[in-house]
Amino acid sequence: MALRAKSQAWLICRTRRAFTLVEVILAVAIIGLISGTFILGFGSWYQREAVDDSARRVESILRVARAEACSQGRRFRMAFNSSSPEAGPMFLWEPKPLAEPGLFVPYYGAWANALPTDLLTFLTCRRTGDSARRLLTYNDADEPAGPDGEPLQSLTFMPDGSCDSAIIEVIAADGLDPRVGRIEIDGLTGSISLRMLTPTEQAEQQDLDAEAQEAPL
Repeated sequence: MALRAKSQAWLICRTRRAFTLVEVILAVAIIGLISGTFILGFGSWYQREAVDDSARRVESILRVARAEACSQGRRFRMAFNSSSPEAGPMFLWEPKPLAEPGLFVPYYGAWANALPTDLLTFLTCRRTGDSARRLLTYNDADEPAGPDGEPLQSLTFMPDGSCDSAIIEVIAADGLDPRVGRIEIDGLTGSISLRMLTPTEQAEQQDLDAEAQEAPL
C-alpha cells in the first residue's frame, strides 16, 4: 500500500514537472512575440517622431530666417544648388545692398546650417501667389528640380518682415515614412504653417493646388 502511494506521488510529481516545463516554454514564446511586436511598433513610432521633429525644425528655421532679415536689415535667401539639389537648401544674404545690390553670399550663422538634410529630402519649393507672378531677381536657369521633377525655387526674406509666399514639401530621406510634410508660407503676414499629410491627403492636396494654378488671375 505504501509502495503504491509512493509510486503515485512520484508520478504526480513527474507530471507536474513536465507540465511546468511546457508552461515555461509557452510563456517564453508569448513574451518573445509581445517583445517583437513592441519593438516593431516602437521603431515605427520613433521613425514618425523623427520625421515630425525634422519637419518642425525646417519650419522653425524659416521663422528664424525671417526674423534675421528684420534684425540685420538685409535680404536673406534660401536657395538650392543646381549642381547638387539633393544636398538641400542653403541660406544666403545680401551684406552690402547699397554698394553691391543683388550680390548674395553664404550666411554662416549657426541656425543656417541646422537644416536636417540628412533626415529629409526636399520634394519641392514653389513660390505661390504674387511671388510666383511678379518679376523678381531670380534666375530660373539656376533653380533645379526635386526628385519628382517639381521645382526647387529660391525664397527671399525681406528686411520689412515680408517674404515670398511658397509651398515647401519634404519627405523622409530613407523612404520609410510615406507622409509628406507640407509647409505653407504667407509672404504678406509672414505666417508659416506645417501639416503632415498621408499619401491620400497629399494626392487630394495636389488636385487642389492644380485647380488653384489654373484659376484666372
